[in-house]
Amino acid sequence: MSKHAESATRHGGADEYNVTWQEYLQAIYYLGLEGGPVIGARLAEWLGVSPPSVTSMLRRMQGEGLLTIGPRKEILLTQQGRVAAEAVARRHYLAERLLTEVLGLDWAVAHEEAERWQHAISDRTEWRLWEALHRPTTCPHGTPIPGLPMETKPTGELRALSDLPERSEGVVERIVEDEKEDLSELLSFLGEHAIVPGARVRVLSVAPIISTVTLETETGNVTLGMGVAEKVLIAPA
Repeated sequence: MSKHAESATRHGGADEYNVTWQEYLQAIYYLGLEGGPVIGARLAEWLGVSPPSVTSMLRRMQGEGLLTIGPRKEILLTQQGRVAAEAVARRHYLAERLLTEVLGLDWAVAHEEAERWQHAISDRTEWRLWEALHRPTTCPHGTPIPGLPMETKPTGELRALSDLPERSEGVVERIVEDEKEDLSELLSFLGEHAIVPGARVRVLSVAPIISTVTLETETGNVTLGMGVAEKVLIAPA
């Protein structure tokens, strides 16, 4: 059972549907950030649930006016669904900020804990929390927080670390969230090697044959597989 399904099961009863559609909205939102059409197969893979379960939930959410299904079976959020999805994502990111900056949790642990905490943040407390955290514009791993009541400076063009040539330098801006992988494990590894937003890195070598990139970081040299390097977005120097 996926952690999303486990979350829904723990709440049980009347709250089970509420939490589940929030998890679906969150997944649809994240998949939209990745690019490409959001279809049922991608959503099932992301959530770790069966395609029939996805189909059933999408029908219910469509009936609630949260989404529509396009002519190519792509999942399209309505305006109501977009607002709701951004709220779910925003509360998750604020929970991560609270857990890392106030409680001092490691960002990998905070990501897992935020899955639980985000459901406890209400409309009444959400903006007070944002103010108390000094108005952050991104989550701890660099993803922009949506729907903020302020204009933020657009981030310049970002490139995946895997696309940078040898001897290039840049600043880490964002770690791509991908639930098909264990994000907590990825964050732990990257944090250990100081590959975090705001950190400067230098590409020492690229080895296409064995699909690795070797970097110089603040803690020394480290070699990443291309799959990991693709998830690290850099603002080139």
